[in-house]
Amino acid sequence: MRSVNLKTVIQNLSPLGLGIFHIGLVYTLYQLLVIGTFIHSFDIYHFKQWDANWYAKIAKDGYCFSETDQSSVAFFPLFPFVWKVLWKLFDAGIDQVCLFNTMMFVFGMALLKKAFQFSWMYFLIFLSIPSCIFMYAPYAEAIFFFFSALLLAGIKLDSKKMIVTGLFFASLTRPAATFFIPAILAMEVLNYKDIKLFIKNIVTFILPSFIALFVVFLIHYKDTGVWLAFFLTEGWGRDFKFPEFPLTTWGGLKKLWLDGIALFFGLISTFILLIALFRKFKKPVSFTFDKAASFSLTYLMMAMCTVLFFSDKDKDGGTTLLSLNRYVMASAYFIVFLFYFSHQVNLNLKKYGLCLFTFVVSLLLLNLNGTGYNEYTLVQKVFYAIFMFCHIHIYLLISSKFQSKFLSGVYIINISIQLFLLSQFANGEWVG
Repeated sequence: MRSVNLKTVIQNLSPLGLGIFHIGLVYTLYQLLVIGTFIHSFDIYHFKQWDANWYAKIAKDGYCFSETDQSSVAFFPLFPFVWKVLWKLFDAGIDQVCLFNTMMFVFGMALLKKAFQFSWMYFLIFLSIPSCIFMYAPYAEAIFFFFSALLLAGIKLDSKKMIVTGLFFASLTRPAATFFIPAILAMEVLNYKDIKLFIKNIVTFILPSFIALFVVFLIHYKDTGVWLAFFLTEGWGRDFKFPEFPLTTWGGLKKLWLDGIALFFGLISTFILLIALFRKFKKPVSFTFDKAASFSLTYLMMAMCTVLFFSDKDKDGGTTLLSLNRYVMASAYFIVFLFYFSHQVNLNLKKYGLCLFTFVVSLLLLNLNGTGYNEYTLVQKVFYAIFMFCHIHIYLLISSKFQSKFLSGVYIINISIQLFLLSQFANGEWVG
């Protein structure tokens, strides 16, 4: 009897089939852990919490506005519109909305695989990024991921139709136009050769985001009677302020490893981008930089800067990195960053030194004492630093330099952390 080769089976599966395999594996392992009483029971209806409550309210009742309190105009309309359509046409509940989001996530990843030609094992690893649990939840992340993947695939394949469509619908999903504009500028500057083409591309690519913003403000005005309600609503603590150090996050040290790792990737994206801009300045004609990578690096940098400069301070001091791991790591831009770093960057001693330097900087910026400043011992803080160091190195192990030796191990580790975070989220705990 012929033996079955697992690698051959994986290679013969379609993206949808492999995505279903991954989701099924996560769900099966979760249920086995529940039976073994290692984690709490899983209830899909607990997924309707935090931002999901706001999206559900918009889908049901439209937008509301308050100048003094939190109101729903802080959220963009595409995902609640999709939720409303699913609810009206199919009487969809939370489980169907979560299934729809999961499929959008898988389809988006399939687009990236097709455009960037990474292997099936990388496809699985990218699906298993721990912060991607938000793709299974009734959040806007999955739809934003799909249209961001369409945008990035368009950049890779040089398809303006895909780029414009991705920019427009992604800008309807999240307030990301402010990220897209500098990302477009960085992409065009790093690949500048002709002034006419430069201006044409800038106008062509920025315009869809501005049109989408106008549509968003028009929808807000229709429901609330207030123009630019998104900028006028209070209660979200999103006004500009300089960050206060050391940085913390909700839940203190118990959750800081997530947002701390996202800070690392935001910083290293910034360093790589600055190095690329310096080289372009030195060799303005001959130097070019991967367009999808430059767009993604700028997006990740902007996500980090937005959290640093527009987040509230924790009650015990220090700016909170609230949701940074979701904005950075649960995104198609992080996937393209990982692809670029693993496939196009030769991980030599010099580049590893940059990673080590960035890790040290990240660690020095974080409040390792926890909420209250007196909750953790020196041993606990050292353990946290080692854990963060090891977790970041997991991402370095997927470098093509190692010829896929560690991919299976990374996938198993990712799934384990994804299960842990899924358990936390399903039981009402904040994870981002």
